Amino acid sequence: MRIWFFSLSICVFLSAAQPGLTDAGEEWNLFVKQREIDLAALRACIDTDEFRKTGTACAGLTVPECHVRLNESEIPVSRVAQDRCWDDELRIWDLLYAESVELALTGALYLDRDGFYNGSQRSGNLELFLRTEAGWLGQIKNQCELEGAHWSGGTAGSTTWFQCRINLLAERVSDLRNLGLTKYVR
Repeated sequence: MRIWFFSLSICVFLSAAQPGLTDAGEEWNLFVKQREIDLAALRACIDTDEFRKTGTACAGLTVPECHVRLNESEIPVSRVAQDRCWDDELRIWDLLYAESVELALTGALYLDRDGFYNGSQRSGNLELFLRTEAGWLGQIKNQCELEGAHWSGGTAGSTTWFQCRINLLAERVSDLRNLGLTKYVR
């Protein structure tokens, strides 16, 4: 009886909800669909020879199209909305970086394991890789804060910070994919 009453209460609440609450599902679906399109575009780009040579070849790929979509609406575009385009791409690069780290990490694990069983001197790759990545993450944080500090307080500050992070992540994804540790992943 309580479950039935609870279900009925939810139905009544949702039927009387403001229009904004019921429309959130469609907006979310559009957001998820666009993120999948952007992710597919960046994945296709990082598989090209140009990206292998120049890690920044794909950086900022989805932002111009996002700005076009924003300008198509009749509502004035805010700085926050423009930054959302950069933030969305940064999140995708974070995902691509995590996938690349996972591949390289797995390669380092296999290389150390093979070195242990074969009695070779090639060990410590995992530790070296982890220390290198920790140092690199600290370095990009400092570098992007330094670049963004020049424009601090202005509208270019956030864009500069996003561009710095995206460019450095793109370069690192390229470096990790070209590192050679990934050839040990089975």
